[in-house]
Amino acid sequence: MHPIEHLRFVARAVGVPQDLLVRETASALAAFGGDPPGLVTACRRVISRHLAVGGLWTLCARMLHAADPLAEARAAVEELDADRTARHLAIELPPDATALMVGWSTTVIDSLVRRGDVTVLVAEIDAEAGSLAAHLDARSVDVVEVDGSSLGAAAATADVVLVEAELAGPAAVLAPRRTLAAACVAAHAGRAVWFVVPHGRAVGGRTWDAANRRWRDRSNAWDRDLDEVPLDTATLVIGPTGTTPPTALVDRVDCPVAPGLFKADVT
Repeated sequence: MHPIEHLRFVARAVGVPQDLLVRETASALAAFGGDPPGLVTACRRVISRHLAVGGLWTLCARMLHAADPLAEARAAVEELDADRTARHLAIELPPDATALMVGWSTTVIDSLVRRGDVTVLVAEIDAEAGSLAAHLDARSVDVVEVDGSSLGAAAATADVVLVEAELAGPAAVLAPRRTLAAACVAAHAGRAVWFVVPHGRAVGGRTWDAANRRWRDRSNAWDRDLDEVPLDTATLVIGPTGTTPPTALVDRVDCPVAPGLFKADVT
């Protein structure tokens, strides 16, 4: 595939798991490794299409900072492959627990399949829940589908609500739509709310502000497919190194600051 076409393909990708999108983007951006101005433009184009994908912010920022962008892209993918977040989550889940998840969260799914003894309440989001429930059921995970009208009750009774961040900042994360409602109800009911933040998805304040502002400007609150979930709803954060208190997320920064990515969208 021609490098420009490859770049367009990843920029326009929709509904792709974040890890796969980062790997494909690393491959596409490799063609611009010897062209610094072209790499900046290519990174900005990808970011403008995927403002809430933390792994892409991290990949692009690292490549723009690196003396050898190709080697940096390879290193980023290797670190992604070595991420132990799903394993840590599988270890931490209580035996025979009931866990609520909202939307398709690949790291959470991996951990639930690893465990096998957790009952999973799958909150319906459009037509996605049926396929997710079937996916888990086919892997011998005990699944209960939850429709929108029962989300509050599910959040108030589950042992733990699992919130996988697409992008994490110092005070909040972006996670699948309806996650905010589930997390707030669970926190009010005194239930556990765990933020799952895989490798590459935690950014510092400057990057979060730039990404979040542009993401908000794209649509009104009613049309967004992600929720901004405040950190104060969490009881625990699980990431590549294991469990940490929520306050530790303030100091975790996977992504270097790359002001060139903060500029207006590239069309």
